[in-house]
Amino acid sequence: MQFQRQPRQGGYPPLMDHWPSEGGNVYMSGYGFIHLDPGQIERHEIRRSATITGAVMLCLLLLPAIFILPSQLAVRRIAGLIAIESPDSLVFWNAVLSELRTLLWQAGSCLVPAAVLLLAGGRDLKRRDNTTFSAGSALLACGCALGLSAVAAWGGRSFSGTLSALGLIEAGSASVPTVPAAQALYIIRTAVLLPVLQELLFRGLLLRMLRKYGDAFALLLTALTGALTAGTLTGGLTGFLMGLMYGYLLLRTGRLSAPVLAHILCALWPALDAVLGRFLPGWAEEAEMLFLLALGLISFALICRKDTNAFILSSRALDYGQMAGEKPAAGRPSGLPFRKKLLVAFSSAFFSAACALGLIQMVQRLWVA
Repeated sequence: MQFQRQPRQGGYPPLMDHWPSEGGNVYMSGYGFIHLDPGQIERHEIRRSATITGAVMLCLLLLPAIFILPSQLAVRRIAGLIAIESPDSLVFWNAVLSELRTLLWQAGSCLVPAAVLLLAGGRDLKRRDNTTFSAGSALLACGCALGLSAVAAWGGRSFSGTLSALGLIEAGSASVPTVPAAQALYIIRTAVLLPVLQELLFRGLLLRMLRKYGDAFALLLTALTGALTAGTLTGGLTGFLMGLMYGYLLLRTGRLSAPVLAHILCALWPALDAVLGRFLPGWAEEAEMLFLLALGLISFALICRKDTNAFILSSRALDYGQMAGEKPAAGRPSGLPFRKKLLVAFSSAFFSAACALGLIQMVQRLWVA
């Protein structure tokens, strides 16, 4: 016997009148004891969703190392079909194929957990969300995301500099190819392909699956999942902050296109800086961050002026008591509170193990001098 995840008109029949029960459970031949307590049903559902989230985290943490080998073999097969005629041609194809290899294993690392969610998410992924923001407000929210990305970038560099001064990490910047064709692939990978795949995975699938427990719970758990799979401490903090922003865009607009557009814009300007930075004067980077920060503040002010409730999340969640045919008690909210939902989620051994593995990987990236 299973409870539907969507309430139907009239609720469920009074199960207590049909089967003998004891302690909120009922025994059914071939199934054992079945929960009838709505609180127990909700805990079971949250723990199940947390287990699926843990499986997604493990895929994101472990698959990059696994996909390196098939990506390398595919690139070697392509390289065998290319005729190298000069040292310049060798440098060109080496840079292009190296970037193509990175693109292949990063894309595969996102597509596999997306397939896991599609197979395990069930009917939760078919829910339709109402649109509460207009297209103009969504664009203003993208401006807020750009301002927040500038703050996160400045804070991340300052934090990395502090860790480097303490001898915990090596000073340096990410390697950017110098060949123009490889640079184009680098921009496509970091500013288009990865943002689209990550938004499809985290906001399009994972957040939608978790939203039945409440917007705040889904938003926090999704941002936490993205942060713990970032790989580095600085990237995790930045990913958590931006994950909250991208999730908010989906919750308020009901359209996946809004966080996808915001993520692409927020990833595009650092990628362009990395590629074109050596051609720009020293003050250009600071001026760019100040411009984005001003854009974010102006967009934030316009959103607040347009809608005074713009940053209030919905507390709507499935009422398992009503689904079981119970009448809600007057003056007392039904369902588990937010704090208990988090505790139930972390009681899932699979989810807790995935979080611990993500933290261990972050600590391993710290280099002790």
